[in-house]
Amino acid sequence: MDKHAAEIIETLSFLKEYVEKLPTREDVREIIHEELTGSARDTIRQVIREETADMREDIRYIRQEVIVLRRDVEELKERVRSHDGFAKDIDHALERIRRIEQHIGITPHAKLA
Repeated sequence: MDKHAAEIIETLSFLKEYVEKLPTREDVREIIHEELTGSARDTIRQVIREETADMREDIRYIRQEVIVLRRDVEELKERVRSHDGFAKDIDHALERIRRIEQHIGITPHAKLA
């Protein structure tokens, strides 16, 4: 496996671990619904929006990086199609990218904004 593919796999492992730790929207909604009502709920929602602005920006960046990684891996796959050993590693990396994309809610082959 070349250095570029190893770096991609390492990055994907990090992203997978990061994304798996994030609470889902439904988790947060359920907590808010069970604990708060009225103006307190609105205040909490506003605070959450403000406090998570950086995290949302990070997630946008991660999504863009996943898209770029997918393109890079697809390009590598085409370049090394004749090299048997790489195809399996690349297919494995593509599957991990697909699962990350599904988990964070982006569609495969989405275009960068």
